[in-house]
Amino acid sequence: MGMFGFPGYCTESLEDLDPMDRGLTEIMIEKAATRIMKSTLEMENNPATESDIYALTTGSVKTWGLSRDLSSQHIEEVLSMNKVMKFLQQNYSSPVTPEIVCLYNRMIVAGPKSVMSGELRKTNVFIQGTSYVPPDFRDLDRKFDQMFEAVEQLSGSLNKAVSFLLAISKSQFFMDGNKRTARMVALHQCCYGGQKILSPLVDNQEYLKMLRDFYESDNNSGFVEFFKANLFSLDDIRP
Repeated sequence: MGMFGFPGYCTESLEDLDPMDRGLTEIMIEKAATRIMKSTLEMENNPATESDIYALTTGSVKTWGLSRDLSSQHIEEVLSMNKVMKFLQQNYSSPVTPEIVCLYNRMIVAGPKSVMSGELRKTNVFIQGTSYVPPDFRDLDRKFDQMFEAVEQLSGSLNKAVSFLLAISKSQFFMDGNKRTARMVALHQCCYGGQKILSPLVDNQEYLKMLRDFYESDNNSGFVEFFKANLFSLDDIRP
């Protein structure tokens, strides 16, 4: 258990700013959407460029063309992330619920693994690059409920966002797409509270290293500081 009896993924060290206007939040999501998609897909080694994503999501493939190294799986993942971003734009004003977390996972996972998406995993898994072993699948129902109970007690959308992100990433609730789901749930929570978001320009290698460090130590302070240092707002958006 972490500080104050909370699970180790919980933090209370971040302070929210005054909530931004809903209109500004919507503009931020819209302006950052392509970069958010690119950054999230990069974690899964999807090589789609911003131009690829623009072409695929605007129906202008014939005009813009696509990178030669994009496979059909990569393209399907881009289209899935586009659905995810549209869902966020339409639903960020609603609080994060168990149903919304599962919906994000169902939409994110593309290809053959999609048949297992949106439901808590029914087998044990391992995470490459770390000695950490995720919870036994038979304990996931309890841990999933515990996550919402714990996060509900935290103050501020930023604390809740980071805690959701770390809990989903570490518990590996789903068979696939956990890190992408965690990023989108955190984004949803930040937007729900009218806060800045984790920058789509974040160094993903450093991001994944900080996650692995948290997995093995159960000390979230390093990741929380990393998250805080990489918050993004309209002022950071460039044409």
